[in-house]
Amino acid sequence: MRFLPIIFVSLEMSENDRRLLMVLLVVFVVLLFLAGFIGMLIRYISNKMGDRIVSEIAEPIKYHIIPNEKAALKYAKIKNARLFAKQATPGILTLLGVLVFWVVYSLFTLKGAGFTANHFKIASELMFHFDLVWEKNAVGIYDLMAITLSSTPAFEITHIASYIISIAIILAGTYLLVVAQAYLARGQELRRSIRIAYKRTLDGFNFYDDAAEAAKAEAKDKEQQQ
Repeated sequence: MRFLPIIFVSLEMSENDRRLLMVLLVVFVVLLFLAGFIGMLIRYISNKMGDRIVSEIAEPIKYHIIPNEKAALKYAKIKNARLFAKQATPGILTLLGVLVFWVVYSLFTLKGAGFTANHFKIASELMFHFDLVWEKNAVGIYDLMAITLSSTPAFEITHIASYIISIAIILAGTYLLVVAQAYLARGQELRRSIRIAYKRTLDGFNFYDDAAEAAKAEAKDKEQQQ
């Protein structure tokens, strides 16, 4: 009876492997926390923006001043687009300002890097940098041999222009992404609200009775607040 040779490979972790695992764990936790925080922030902004746009078109839809669902959707899209343009303006103006600043700065530094300067790479000196050394082991698997801190955050006053350009682009881009996401969320909420509103029939609907009830409810709320 023949027996195939069995090779036992030791899976014991080296000190460098433990360090790598800890670094990856910390990075994963930080990224998970940031993703959760950003997701909650976007959801909060979207809900607030959705409530705002719905309240702006509520009266014409509630009293059926807009004749049908198609016209209401068209009206809501126009209102949503105008709000998006208003909110996106600061981010767009920031990017335009950065573009003008970049062109002017590049023209003044033509004898140096000029337009070819990598401002994001220059700005990366504000972060920590690590060197990872990998080598193959006996079974052909790469092992992490060493983790060294190659550089710590450093601030150079001569690179201030690169810092401004990079940080402004990142902030403006993030802001525009949030605004765009809020625009899409508002559109979805508007479609849902309008469909629900126009599913109701006008049987027994009386504008004056409904307005009187709304006025009474508002007066009652004021009395309770006092």
